[in-house]
Amino acid sequence: MASGTLGADPALVAGGARLPVTRRELDAEIARRREAELAARKAQETLQDVVESISEAFIIFDRDDRLVLCNDAYRRRYQGSAAGLAPGVSFEDMLRFGIANGQYPEAVGHEEAWIADCLRHHRELGGAVEQWLSNGRHLLITERRMRNGGTAGLRIDITRQKETEIQLRELTERLERIQQIAGIGSLEIATDTGSVSWSPAACAIFGVAPAAVEPTINCLLSFVHPNDRELVAKEGAAARASGVPTPPLEYRIIRPDGAERIVYRDNAVMHDASGRPVSRIITFKDVTELRVTEARLREMMDNLDRAQRLAHVGTFTRDLAGVGQWSAEMYRIFGVDPQTFKPTRTNVMRRIVPEDRPAALAVYRQIAQDISPAPFEYRLRRPNGELRSIYCFIELIHDRDDRIIGTGGTIWDITEMRRSEVQLREMMDNLDRAQRLAHMGSYTRDVDGTGRWSAEVYRIFGVDPAIFTPDMDSFLAMVVPEDRPKVVAAHRQMEGGRCPDSFEYRIRRPNGEIRYIHRIDELIRDRDGNVTGMGGMLWDITELRAAEERQKELERQLLHSQKLEALGRLAGGVAHDLNNTLVPILSLAKLALEDLRDGDPLHDDIATIVSASERARDLVKQILAFSRKQDIQKSRINPAEVLREALHMLRATLPLNITFVERIETVPLIFADGGQLQQVVVNLVTNAAQAIGTARASITVELSPVAPIAGRRGDFVRLRITDTGCGMEKAVLDRIFEPFFTTKPVGEGTGLGLSVVHGIVTGHGGTIDVESRPGKGTAFTILLPIAEPAPTSLGAAA
Repeated sequence: MASGTLGADPALVAGGARLPVTRRELDAEIARRREAELAARKAQETLQDVVESISEAFIIFDRDDRLVLCNDAYRRRYQGSAAGLAPGVSFEDMLRFGIANGQYPEAVGHEEAWIADCLRHHRELGGAVEQWLSNGRHLLITERRMRNGGTAGLRIDITRQKETEIQLRELTERLERIQQIAGIGSLEIATDTGSVSWSPAACAIFGVAPAAVEPTINCLLSFVHPNDRELVAKEGAAARASGVPTPPLEYRIIRPDGAERIVYRDNAVMHDASGRPVSRIITFKDVTELRVTEARLREMMDNLDRAQRLAHVGTFTRDLAGVGQWSAEMYRIFGVDPQTFKPTRTNVMRRIVPEDRPAALAVYRQIAQDISPAPFEYRLRRPNGELRSIYCFIELIHDRDDRIIGTGGTIWDITEMRRSEVQLREMMDNLDRAQRLAHMGSYTRDVDGTGRWSAEVYRIFGVDPAIFTPDMDSFLAMVVPEDRPKVVAAHRQMEGGRCPDSFEYRIRRPNGEIRYIHRIDELIRDRDGNVTGMGGMLWDITELRAAEERQKELERQLLHSQKLEALGRLAGGVAHDLNNTLVPILSLAKLALEDLRDGDPLHDDIATIVSASERARDLVKQILAFSRKQDIQKSRINPAEVLREALHMLRATLPLNITFVERIETVPLIFADGGQLQQVVVNLVTNAAQAIGTARASITVELSPVAPIAGRRGDFVRLRITDTGCGMEKAVLDRIFEPFFTTKPVGEGTGLGLSVVHGIVTGHGGTIDVESRPGKGTAFTILLPIAEPAPTSLGAAA
């Protein structure tokens, strides 16, 4: 047997004549096999190059769902599972390896069910699915069955798109909450059909359930008050006929329960791309309680609930000769026909707008220097003139020897996203403007305590958003200590899953200013009804509360003035009659006393009658002064001199336990009755001394000029008498100027002292205010107008 037949079948070499033919066949077979292996290797390399040229994550499984190959983009997407991406690994094992490495947060807690669901989608090719990775990236998974029974899949990174969708959804939900909390409802009337779409807030304003309203204009008009219905119908007909919005209108509605409300209505007409009116948007604000205290609220945008269209991604490759290969999506993005458009670099540059070409040329220069460029954005103009915004990823393609053989990448049409971003900025600006005009801010707070404030809340609290963190501790630190318990109680209610009623509290700004806040809260829930946080509106009602307090004070002063005027008329009439009675008694008693000698038995009795009549006469004078029926002889006097004279007399009468302090400045002359002015000082200082009693305390008398007061003409002189005595409770303070009211024991006071003071001050065109707290003393402040250039004499009304 020859050595050349080594390895040959003995049967083949049995006949010597056939041996050369067998060797040639073997050599040919070996050559064919080598060529097949070379072709297979070359095909494998080509396949690997093609796969690597795909910028998105790409993977191929065989018919047994075992990994054949994947590109580097896939390994980068699944970095935590890169060690498990060896050829031959089953799809299920890859999933389990990823779970073990914490790659899939969605699987935590129900791993087996999650794996089963993934296997079902993978084997049934149930359409595109989304996947969330632990690194925060969102992927869109698409898979397709190949002819050999295997599966090819693409993992497209849609993280940015998902973030935009979440931002839009959060903003839409927030705006809907704001609409509900602020009491703004809307409805849309279609121009062609006249059908009406109600918002939930509008139904709440009209007091009906959404299911109970009809989508007709007549249904809307049925709620309008009969007296306002003709005007509203006329305005609506004019809007529908002209296609332009009508002026804002305020009118009344009647709810099904009979309650009458006042609504402020505004409207806008929406047009399509051709300018044809397609619908009319009407907004309603219940202004019954608010009485339109805020400026116009921003107009509700009708497209807020429209989700952003999913971004379209196209792939491309280009070899060193400049020959490009585009996917069908690339042609769609560029708006060109694959049959007529050649994807050369020159043709692409022609489509890019001139302003963005330098950036694109810089990228091409980087590629020429074998540098993979960073992602960049440019604009292209379609053949129909439409502009599109593109976000482009390009990378260099290398062969197995690391030689550059071309470029590849993806482009992402972000036109709609850019438009949405512009709309988002406009909506946020409008929201901030509306809140600023209404002095209403909005907030949200997650369950972990993380808070987010609108710009208006920072303005209300008077803090800088750049340095102030709106956490719970910082917020509570600004709440007035007396109001913190109810704020904390409200937060505990919300933490317990209950929404508190609206309430008010006060805050202290960093500059010390106190502001009053009206707060309305609601719980924020996810789609499963779980509480994920809280949110609400903060309304700065400081000016409103101040106005209410001013109104109450004016009402109190008016009531007190009317009461004093009525008592004054009564007291004046009684005093005149009593004075007429006392005149003959006092005169005859004095005449009788002159006729009696000192030793006469009747002398002391008549003297007692004279003394009692004189005391009654003085009491009548006080009553007449209180009722202003006593003549007031005014003249230009120096109040400082009159005050010093009165205090000189009073100082000698005050006990030693009282420290007397004088602070008398030089002031302008006033028109006044000097005797009555001294009587005011004497009464107030005497009352202060009686309030002090035997305790050690002080009485301070101050006289100073003051600037003009809002709502009153001219300058004033201020007389202030302060003591550190026992003070008064509010119940006593409210009645101190009432005639015959006294806290002294019977027989020790008439109750006319402060009433007389009040009558004298008001009779001189002045005002008197009192401040007092138990244990803190009392302060009387009197304002008297300075003398006009031409003095006059004022007589009391008869």
